[in-house]
Amino acid sequence: MSSDIRLAEVGREAPEEVAFGPGTFSRALREPSYALMVAMAIVKGRVFSWWVRIFRPRVVIGRGLRIYGTLCIRGPGTVVLGDDVHIHGTVTPWTNRATARIVVGDRTKLDGTRFSCVQSVEIGADCLIANCRILDTSFHPTARRESGSDARVLEAPVSVGNSVWISPDAGLLPGTRIGDGSVVAMAAICKGEYPADVMILGNPARVAGRIP
Repeated sequence: MSSDIRLAEVGREAPEEVAFGPGTFSRALREPSYALMVAMAIVKGRVFSWWVRIFRPRVVIGRGLRIYGTLCIRGPGTVVLGDDVHIHGTVTPWTNRATARIVVGDRTKLDGTRFSCVQSVEIGADCLIANCRILDTSFHPTARRESGSDARVLEAPVSVGNSVWISPDAGLLPGTRIGDGSVVAMAAICKGEYPADVMILGNPARVAGRIP
Protein backbone atom coordinates (compact mmCIF):
# COMPACT_ATOMS: atom_id res chain seq x y z
CA MET A 1 0.00 0.00 0.00
CA SER A 2 1.22 3.46 -0.78
CA SER A 3 2.52 5.25 2.28
CA ASP A 4 0.33 8.31 1.67
CA ILE A 5 -2.81 6.18 2.03
CA ARG A 6 -1.64 3.99 4.91
CA LEU A 7 -4.11 4.53 7.75
CA ALA A 8 -3.20 1.76 10.17
CA GLU A 9 -2.00 4.39 12.61
CA VAL A 10 -4.62 7.09 12.35
CA GLY A 11 -3.53 10.69 12.72
CA ARG A 12 -4.53 14.03 11.28
CA GLU A 13 -1.24 14.96 9.59
CA ALA A 14 -1.89 15.31 5.87
CA PRO A 15 0.16 13.12 3.53
CA GLU A 16 2.60 14.64 1.11
CA GLU A 17 0.81 15.70 -2.06
CA VAL A 18 2.19 14.82 -5.47
CA ALA A 19 0.70 17.69 -7.44
CA PHE A 20 3.13 19.47 -9.70
CA GLY A 21 4.91 22.43 -8.16
CA PRO A 22 8.44 23.63 -7.30
CA GLY A 23 8.78 20.93 -4.62
CA THR A 24 7.69 18.22 -7.02
CA PHE A 25 10.25 19.15 -9.66
CA SER A 26 12.97 19.39 -7.04
CA ARG A 27 12.13 15.91 -5.82
CA ALA A 28 11.97 14.64 -9.40
CA LEU A 29 15.56 15.77 -9.93
CA ARG A 30 16.66 13.98 -6.76
CA GLU A 31 14.56 10.87 -7.38
CA PRO A 32 14.10 10.04 -11.07
CA SER A 33 12.11 6.92 -10.14
CA TYR A 34 9.57 9.15 -8.41
CA ALA A 35 9.22 11.30 -11.53
CA LEU A 36 8.74 8.19 -13.66
CA MET A 37 6.08 6.84 -11.29
CA VAL A 38 4.11 10.09 -11.41
CA ALA A 39 4.44 10.36 -15.19
CA MET A 40 3.19 6.82 -15.68
CA ALA A 41 0.23 7.44 -13.37
CA ILE A 42 -0.73 10.53 -15.37
CA VAL A 43 -0.45 8.69 -18.68
CA LYS A 44 -2.49 5.75 -17.41
CA GLY A 45 -5.14 8.14 -16.14
CA ARG A 46 -5.41 9.94 -19.48
CA VAL A 47 -5.53 6.72 -21.49
CA PHE A 48 -8.23 5.33 -19.20
CA SER A 49 -10.23 8.56 -19.48
CA TRP A 50 -10.11 8.43 -23.27
CA TRP A 51 -11.05 4.75 -23.27
CA VAL A 52 -14.18 5.19 -21.15
CA ARG A 53 -15.37 8.09 -23.32
CA ILE A 54 -15.50 5.69 -26.25
CA PHE A 55 -16.49 2.38 -24.68
CA ARG A 56 -18.14 3.20 -21.31
CA PRO A 57 -20.55 6.12 -21.72
CA ARG A 58 -21.95 5.58 -18.20
CA VAL A 59 -18.52 6.27 -16.68
CA VAL A 60 -17.60 9.94 -16.15
CA ILE A 61 -13.99 10.86 -15.36
CA GLY A 62 -12.94 14.33 -14.21
CA ARG A 63 -9.67 16.10 -14.95
CA GLY A 64 -6.33 14.92 -13.60
CA LEU A 65 -7.04 11.25 -12.92
CA ARG A 66 -3.87 9.42 -11.82
CA ILE A 67 -3.72 5.63 -11.79
CA TYR A 68 -0.76 4.33 -9.79
CA GLY A 69 -2.34 0.88 -9.55
CA THR A 70 -5.34 -0.65 -11.32
CA LEU A 71 -8.85 0.72 -11.82
CA CYS A 72 -11.39 -2.00 -12.67
CA ILE A 73 -14.92 -0.71 -13.36
CA ARG A 74 -17.64 -3.30 -13.92
CA GLY A 75 -21.40 -3.40 -14.16
CA PRO A 76 -24.25 -1.61 -15.93
CA GLY A 77 -24.54 1.38 -13.57
CA THR A 78 -22.99 4.84 -13.49
CA VAL A 79 -19.56 5.63 -12.03
CA VAL A 80 -18.43 9.25 -11.59
CA LEU A 81 -14.89 10.20 -10.54
CA GLY A 82 -14.24 13.86 -9.75
CA ASP A 83 -11.18 15.94 -10.60
CA ASP A 84 -7.70 14.88 -9.42
CA VAL A 85 -8.73 11.47 -8.09
CA HIS A 86 -5.76 9.17 -7.38
CA ILE A 87 -5.94 5.38 -7.67
CA HIS A 88 -3.55 3.13 -5.72
CA GLY A 89 -3.66 -0.63 -5.50
CA THR A 90 -6.59 -2.35 -7.21
CA VAL A 91 -9.80 -0.31 -6.95
CA THR A 92 -13.08 -1.96 -7.99
CA PRO A 93 -16.13 0.31 -8.34
CA TRP A 94 -18.67 -2.38 -9.31
CA THR A 95 -22.34 -1.69 -9.95
CA ASN A 96 -24.96 -4.43 -10.08
CA ARG A 97 -27.93 -2.58 -11.60
CA ALA A 98 -28.37 -0.09 -14.42
CA THR A 99 -29.79 2.40 -11.88
CA ALA A 100 -26.84 2.05 -9.48
CA ARG A 101 -24.57 5.08 -9.07
CA ILE A 102 -21.10 5.43 -7.50
CA VAL A 103 -19.73 8.97 -7.09
CA VAL A 104 -16.23 9.86 -5.84
CA GLY A 105 -15.45 13.50 -5.05
CA ASP A 106 -12.57 15.73 -6.14
CA ARG A 107 -9.05 15.06 -4.85
CA THR A 108 -10.03 11.82 -3.13
CA LYS A 109 -7.45 9.02 -2.99
CA LEU A 110 -8.54 5.38 -3.21
CA ASP A 111 -6.17 2.56 -2.29
CA GLY A 112 -7.50 -0.93 -2.93
CA THR A 113 -11.08 0.18 -2.19
CA ARG A 114 -13.84 -2.27 -3.17
CA PHE A 115 -17.35 -1.07 -3.98
CA SER A 116 -20.54 -3.07 -4.49
CA CYS A 117 -23.51 -0.92 -5.45
CA VAL A 118 -27.16 -1.50 -6.37
CA GLN A 119 -28.51 1.92 -5.35
CA SER A 120 -26.06 4.70 -4.45
CA VAL A 121 -22.60 5.09 -2.94
CA GLU A 122 -21.28 8.65 -2.61
CA ILE A 123 -17.77 9.58 -1.42
CA GLY A 124 -17.02 13.23 -0.71
CA ALA A 125 -14.03 15.38 -1.67
CA ASP A 126 -10.53 15.20 -0.13
CA CYS A 127 -11.03 11.73 1.35
CA LEU A 128 -8.42 9.02 1.98
CA ILE A 129 -10.03 5.62 1.51
CA ALA A 130 -7.87 2.52 2.08
CA ASN A 131 -8.51 -1.11 1.14
CA CYS A 132 -11.91 -1.30 2.79
CA ARG A 133 -15.25 -2.67 1.56
CA ILE A 134 -18.16 -0.32 0.82
CA LEU A 135 -21.50 -1.88 -0.12
CA ASP A 136 -25.10 -0.71 -0.17
CA THR A 137 -26.62 -4.20 -0.28
CA SER A 138 -26.37 -7.41 1.72
CA PHE A 139 -26.83 -9.41 -1.55
CA HIS A 140 -28.57 -12.20 0.36
CA PRO A 141 -31.33 -12.54 2.99
CA THR A 142 -30.51 -11.18 6.42
CA ALA A 143 -32.70 -13.79 8.12
CA ARG A 144 -31.19 -17.26 8.28
CA ARG A 145 -34.34 -19.16 7.29
CA GLU A 146 -35.40 -16.91 4.41
CA SER A 147 -34.80 -17.94 0.81
CA GLY A 148 -36.29 -17.60 -2.64
CA SER A 149 -37.67 -14.57 -4.44
CA ASP A 150 -39.57 -13.31 -1.37
CA ALA A 151 -36.47 -13.18 0.84
CA ARG A 152 -35.65 -9.79 2.30
CA VAL A 153 -32.35 -8.34 1.09
CA LEU A 154 -31.03 -5.27 2.87
CA GLU A 155 -30.43 -2.31 0.54
CA ALA A 156 -29.77 1.33 1.47
CA PRO A 157 -27.57 4.15 0.10
CA VAL A 158 -24.13 4.78 1.59
CA SER A 159 -22.75 8.30 2.02
CA VAL A 160 -19.27 9.46 3.10
CA GLY A 161 -18.67 13.17 3.73
CA ASN A 162 -15.73 15.36 2.81
CA SER A 163 -12.23 14.91 4.29
CA VAL A 164 -13.01 11.48 5.73
CA TRP A 165 -10.29 8.87 6.37
CA ILE A 166 -11.21 5.19 6.19
CA SER A 167 -8.60 2.68 7.36
CA PRO A 168 -7.76 -0.78 5.96
CA ASP A 169 -10.20 -3.67 6.46
CA ALA A 170 -13.07 -1.42 7.51
CA GLY A 171 -16.56 -2.19 6.23
CA LEU A 172 -19.35 0.25 5.42
CA LEU A 173 -22.65 -1.62 5.36
CA PRO A 174 -25.94 -0.57 3.72
CA GLY A 175 -27.34 2.65 5.12
CA THR A 176 -24.05 3.96 6.52
CA ARG A 177 -23.55 7.75 6.64
CA ILE A 178 -20.20 9.21 7.75
CA GLY A 179 -19.99 12.92 8.59
CA ASP A 180 -17.33 15.33 7.31
CA GLY A 181 -13.85 15.05 8.79
CA SER A 182 -14.39 11.77 10.62
CA VAL A 183 -11.91 8.88 10.80
CA VAL A 184 -12.89 5.20 10.56
CA ALA A 185 -10.34 3.01 12.34
CA MET A 186 -8.92 -0.28 11.08
CA ALA A 187 -11.44 -3.15 10.82
CA ALA A 188 -14.37 -1.02 12.04
CA ILE A 189 -17.73 -2.32 10.78
CA CYS A 190 -20.05 0.65 10.26
CA LYS A 191 -23.82 0.70 9.97
CA GLY A 192 -26.01 3.71 10.64
CA GLU A 193 -25.24 7.42 10.95
CA TYR A 194 -22.05 8.90 12.42
CA PRO A 195 -21.50 12.64 13.05
CA ALA A 196 -18.76 14.87 11.71
CA ASP A 197 -15.26 15.11 13.23
CA VAL A 198 -15.30 11.92 15.28
CA MET A 199 -13.18 8.77 15.63
CA ILE A 200 -15.16 5.64 14.72
CA LEU A 201 -13.97 2.20 15.78
CA GLY A 202 -15.08 -1.30 16.73
CA ASN A 203 -17.49 -4.01 15.58
CA PRO A 204 -20.18 -2.84 15.60
CA ALA A 205 -18.58 0.57 15.07
CA ARG A 206 -19.19 3.29 17.64
CA VAL A 207 -18.03 6.86 18.20
CA ALA A 208 -14.92 6.74 20.36
CA GLY A 209 -14.41 10.49 20.72
CA ARG A 210 -14.17 13.86 19.02
CA ILE A 211 -11.35 14.89 16.70
CA PRO A 212 -10.12 18.39 17.60
